[in-house]
Amino acid sequence: MHQPGDRTGHAAQLGVWHVGQATVEVYAGHMPPNPPVVRIARFEDGTRVHVRDIDPTFAAELAAILGVLPDDIRREFINALWQAASALDPVP
Repeated sequence: MHQPGDRTGHAAQLGVWHVGQATVEVYAGHMPPNPPVVRIARFEDGTRVHVRDIDPTFAAELAAILGVLPDDIRREFINALWQAASALDPVP
């Protein structure tokens, strides 16, 4: 796992989840001169569909929120995020 003080220029895979034809991967890494990021990648049938690099602080805040929500409310929260994003910008 990527830890503060690890060498830069690499990413550590922290998790892989396979759901049907979809795969989601999470990485932590730092590629100078860019700041450290958490990368979330989504694949469909082995083809990369979406990759997003997010700020580690935002990733931690979102994880904290999702971590306290029960499953049924978590689904509602995710749906609300989709609705908000769709209203502001077309969702990929």
